[in-house]
Amino acid sequence: MPEFARIVIGRGEASAGTLVVDPAQVWFISRVDRLVGVLDWHRTYLARSREPIEERAAVATPGPEPRGVPVWDTRGTPLIPVPLGALAAEEPHETPRLPAVAAAGDRILADVRAGRLSPFVLQRFLRRAAELQFRLAKEGREADAPRETAALEAELRAGAAR
Repeated sequence: MPEFARIVIGRGEASAGTLVVDPAQVWFISRVDRLVGVLDWHRTYLARSREPIEERAAVATPGPEPRGVPVWDTRGTPLIPVPLGALAAEEPHETPRLPAVAAAGDRILADVRAGRLSPFVLQRFLRRAAELQFRLAKEGREADAPRETAALEAELRAGAAR
């Protein structure tokens, strides 16, 4: 990230160590962190200032976005292209796999396939079972898994019988 002695938002000549940014090219400003996001033709970058940011001209803030217009046709903050690979990159999170929870999941799946339970019960179970497994592993209570899983299964089955 480029660092400047001063950043001036406005027009005019820049002295050595000073970045002068046209207000129309500012897409982000943080006065606390002394950061300015600059739109420079087809690229964007953040610039840091060692001194407080000086504003000779106010940063243009777009008005309210019109309703019913696609975001790519509106004025305001431009869309910044991001490679799809960057969006798809996720940190893998290992879900702890406790045998009691897996067995309960298998029983619920069998009942859903047989038509005795709604598929929504399976979805609720999967979400809550993942939370339960994380919580038990975090607290070091894996031995409580059969009791906790039985309570979860009973709760979901009580309100979901067809």
